[in-house]
Amino acid sequence: MQRSLEQRMAIKFCVKLEKSAAETIPMLKKAFGVDCLSDRQIFAEGREDVNDENRAGRPSTSSSDDNVKRVRDLLNTDRRLSVRLISETLEITKTIVHEIVSESLGMRKLEQRVNLKFPIKLGKTFAEAYEMLQEVYGNECLSRTQDFEWFKQFKEGRETTEDDPHPKWPSSSKTDENIEKNW
Repeated sequence: MQRSLEQRMAIKFCVKLEKSAAETIPMLKKAFGVDCLSDRQIFAEGREDVNDENRAGRPSTSSSDDNVKRVRDLLNTDRRLSVRLISETLEITKTIVHEIVSESLGMRKLEQRVNLKFPIKLGKTFAEAYEMLQEVYGNECLSRTQDFEWFKQFKEGRETTEDDPHPKWPSSSKTDENIEKNW
């Protein structure tokens, strides 16, 4: 990129000195060696401007530093904002907001179940823990029966805050037996 800009500036200099294309090309090849633009690139469509031309397509400014700062500032005011709400507030597409939040800011959404672990460690009852969740999450809080069942299992040591492993495929010996039965 920078190399081609330097070469276009050199070409413009040669044109100002009234050098012909036949004289300009060997000088460029001598100065820039293997990095030299091809003959076709050098004199494409009679270009005179040394700066890059505008390109067609979607601008890549959507996840710019300015937008990252705007999203960060908004999240600093309230960490519970959804991607949709941030998108509507800042007038940026949801996919770009999600990209900024997850990749640029390195944030991820935690499950509400994990948040129950903290009140439990403080010795809170289910009702107190549930009230805390309601204050934080409002209508997005898990249903009371789901919370109660999880809370009960967690207290008994049957539930963890870790993700459940994916179910396993049936063993090949069982599959072979079923195939033999059908034949």
